[in-house]
Amino acid sequence: MKQRLSIVALVLGLAFTLAGCSADSPTAPKPSPTPAALSIALDASASSAEVGSAVTLQARVTQSGASAPDNTSVTFSLYNCPGPGVAWDPSFENGWCEVVRTTQAGVATATLVGRTEGLFQVTARVPGQAISKNIRYFEPVSPRNLAIYGVEPDTGGADGGQLVTIRGRGFAAPLDVVFKAGGIDRTAVVASVDSAGTELVVITPKAPIPVTGSLETDITVTAMAGVTDEKGESVSVSETLTKAYIYIYTPPDLPPGTPPPAIYQIVPSEGLDRGGDRVTIFGANFYPPITVKFGDEDAEITSIAADHGSLVVLSPKHSRKVDETGPQQVDVTVKAAGGEVKRANGWTWLLPPTEVGSPSIYFVRPNRGSPRGMEEVKILGAELCGGYSTATGKCISPPLVVFAIEGFGDREAQVLSIADDARELVVLTPTVSPTPVLTDAPATIKVTNSRGTAELQKAFTFVSEAGSPQIFNIVPDRGSARGGDTVTIYGKYFIEPVQVEFYPGGFAEIVEVSQDKTAITIRTPSWGAGPLEKDTLAGIKVTTQIGSGRETWAELTNCFLYLAEVPTPELFALSPNSGPVDGGTRVTITGQGFQSPVQVYFGDRQAQVVTSNFFQVICIAPSITPSQPGTPSNVQVTVLNVTTGKRSNGLVFRYGEAIFLSAISPNHGPADAETTVTIYGQGFVGPVEVVTTIGSEAIQANVLSVSGTEIIAKIQPLPANRRSCGITSAGVKVTNLNSNITASGITFYYESPTPLLISASVSLNGTPRGNNQVPMRNPSGSGGCDGNAWSAFTVHVHGKNFQQLGANSAMVVSIPGVTADIPTTWVGPEEVSFVLPDLTAVPVQEISCTTGSGTCGLQWVQTPLSLTIKNLRNGCEDTLNGALLVIPCDNSCRPVGITSLDITGEPATGVRINTPFVVNLNFQPPTLTSPVTVNLTYVGFGAAPGSVTIPANVPSPWPVTITPTAVGSGNIVAQAGSGVCAVSTVSDPITILPPALTITTTCPLPNGTVGAAYSQSLTATGGTTPYTWTISAGALPAGLAITGNTITGTPTTAGTFSFTLRVRDASNPTQETAELPCSITVNAGP
Repeated sequence: MKQRLSIVALVLGLAFTLAGCSADSPTAPKPSPTPAALSIALDASASSAEVGSAVTLQARVTQSGASAPDNTSVTFSLYNCPGPGVAWDPSFENGWCEVVRTTQAGVATATLVGRTEGLFQVTARVPGQAISKNIRYFEPVSPRNLAIYGVEPDTGGADGGQLVTIRGRGFAAPLDVVFKAGGIDRTAVVASVDSAGTELVVITPKAPIPVTGSLETDITVTAMAGVTDEKGESVSVSETLTKAYIYIYTPPDLPPGTPPPAIYQIVPSEGLDRGGDRVTIFGANFYPPITVKFGDEDAEITSIAADHGSLVVLSPKHSRKVDETGPQQVDVTVKAAGGEVKRANGWTWLLPPTEVGSPSIYFVRPNRGSPRGMEEVKILGAELCGGYSTATGKCISPPLVVFAIEGFGDREAQVLSIADDARELVVLTPTVSPTPVLTDAPATIKVTNSRGTAELQKAFTFVSEAGSPQIFNIVPDRGSARGGDTVTIYGKYFIEPVQVEFYPGGFAEIVEVSQDKTAITIRTPSWGAGPLEKDTLAGIKVTTQIGSGRETWAELTNCFLYLAEVPTPELFALSPNSGPVDGGTRVTITGQGFQSPVQVYFGDRQAQVVTSNFFQVICIAPSITPSQPGTPSNVQVTVLNVTTGKRSNGLVFRYGEAIFLSAISPNHGPADAETTVTIYGQGFVGPVEVVTTIGSEAIQANVLSVSGTEIIAKIQPLPANRRSCGITSAGVKVTNLNSNITASGITFYYESPTPLLISASVSLNGTPRGNNQVPMRNPSGSGGCDGNAWSAFTVHVHGKNFQQLGANSAMVVSIPGVTADIPTTWVGPEEVSFVLPDLTAVPVQEISCTTGSGTCGLQWVQTPLSLTIKNLRNGCEDTLNGALLVIPCDNSCRPVGITSLDITGEPATGVRINTPFVVNLNFQPPTLTSPVTVNLTYVGFGAAPGSVTIPANVPSPWPVTITPTAVGSGNIVAQAGSGVCAVSTVSDPITILPPALTITTTCPLPNGTVGAAYSQSLTATGGTTPYTWTISAGALPAGLAITGNTITGTPTTAGTFSFTLRVRDASNPTQETAELPCSITVNAGP
């Protein structure tokens, strides 16, 4: 019997057509013919690809239904690309984010290569038209990143056999999937895994233990199962998701005489006409088979209590007559194995609401996902709606959905669909951070409408992206055998708590782990007991997430050198080499041979040591009494290795004349323009040099005037490559050039103001509309819904930090689906405006619906549009989701292309590998009005193709040629479309056999000689190894026999001996055989 599956998500498609109108004038000259508009379609060789691989993009350009003229230019660009000549990742073959190609035979191609994981939007455009496609790049599948996000569906019968999709990451084959309950394991059959290692399809096993009601079951996935490394150590990684799947009790047939059912109470006892309410019926003797009716309408049963004393059902959708305007009571009837019971007026139907109520959230599935976002999540609850239709009572606008992520703030989620009854939302998870998220990030989900906000605390977890730690290098890479040196280990994924072990040496003291988890500062352990006789290399092992159950480690061998010698410390340089007599100067001493503990002396005064390693000491200069008031004093700075008593050479530090910086005003200015500042302090002696410093880069200022306590200078703009959105801090350093004395310690802040979007409003022909709504282009091609051109609408953008470029606005706006940046008109620093561009290519959201004929369909709904505003002076931008609202012209329910699917014509017997066979796809309606793609999955064997497209206007059935590529036994799963309107089917079992068994040995066999050893191998192909060789007729020469696949022995009799070779394979349950007449001639011996 064939299984029929229902799968979630529907491929959305939308086409808008613009039509213009013209007026003819008898006196006007006839206009020249207008060239027909170009149309463009975009295909990709893959919608997802591994990082580092290439994806071929193919744009097809047509004009009036035919291929566009050769050499028509097509521009391929990536989202947010500033323009040609800009390096980007991913990039086209020219290394840039934009490339222009020309058509040949109507086709232009470009190649995209991504080096970073993520989802990227590619747009192809020709004059007047543009189309976009998303390409996802993923890292090579690594079991070290294994995580399980969720399971769908998460319930099924106790007998197993259900197709279940497990979503997560790191699903590296070979894979083992185990369902666990009550200490018993059951292994599932792995049907398929996608190339990104994020989606795993299995067939559920039978429940591990007997089920009386429902059974919660853990699922454990093991990646790289059974695989070992070159040392023979397992590289398998396992992850368990607890309570991931629920087995439902499958009752046996009951004998005659079963007691009749009884109804005690129904909770709740009323609900809306739209149905879908969860209703519990309390009573007795609810033994299957069971049906429940509300009036004459069937309710769906979701669970039966183990004691058969209660039922949970979903109320049916109620069909109300036109004249029925108030509450309506109906009987509730339960029919069970023991009879039928009726509760008079047990249920009351209520009219659908026209106003929203306060939302509620019940649960979220899946409740785990990637921090990269862009994954579908269902939110179930009540009143998950922004507004209902007063005509139908259906939810027609979404609420605001926000993920409040611990440590990252609020992120708005995009709403993909809303259920008519507002009990379910499907949203796309937001991106947590543009950089890797290295710890689990729980998120509270908030749903807001005009009546309030519902929150579900820590309802979703963004799973850490941290892989195994990696060590890049260690600085410095040598130090004292006595330990105590301050050393930094550089790498990534150093997730705390961490442990660092030197071998030899032992465990190091952890000083600090950097916030971005790329550096660990430690103090080295001593190499071991006693003195070290010779320099010795040590390895380092870093273990992360100690005590979490996720411990992973990395090591770097022979990376640190313990120095055996007892060196005399040697000083190379002091920085700075002067300071005030009151002390307090932070001095960095560079040299070598510093062995902790060290002491630093300025003359006879001991300095405070901040930190030290073999090559560097940082200390604070002490105060001194000058030898002669008003004149500088020079002292020798030396370093003492306390343990060995060895002292370094001395370097001069100058006490006396010194520069002090106390303030700078103003202390901030634009990053792209000069700022005149006043620097306050003392000790300024001209000529002076003033620089701002960022890292190792110094930007020289123009000095205008100098006095002893004040400098006026022009701070120069930041170089373009140093500018970033927001604030960039720069140190300020002043140098008296004649004495080369410097001072620093104050900060100047370069500002690149990031614009902030607050709201948008719309006016029509100069008259404010009082809202942010714009019409959807009429898909029938008759222009806008209200007859107005796009250009009649002006959008007013309100916010902060808007800037000018000369006399014009420096701000441009972009809208998803509109390829070109939109210039704005300057109103003020808190408002700009722009003329609405053509929104034809902007996709409008759709939700599922039921057509008048009762079939599944799609309906356009109000669609929020985001606006992104960008400052051309500094490249900084901000995005406001839902800034505009597109209102659909047509909100009717449109039927989808295919309503049912079936596979027939499966081969009745086994089929040989690489031997094509044909099956038929039967579909309804019997003739399609547009092409439909059917995806094919092979469970239990390998085959091609992976999908077929049924053309429009061809009758059912559609023949499909299947070519088996791997031996096995299983089924073909066919699925058309996706989402609530998806249809699928599973074929009858099909067996793919290996190639036919054939003997390849050539007869007659080589001659033998009496008394001489003889050996001849026998070969065959096809079938299933191992082979068994025998003689089915005749006999071998005396003295010869078959051992394994070889005739061996020493012939004893001359002559020609004929026989028949037989080979048998290891096929199960029926073995194949093959025979070959053969002979051997034995010659007489010498």
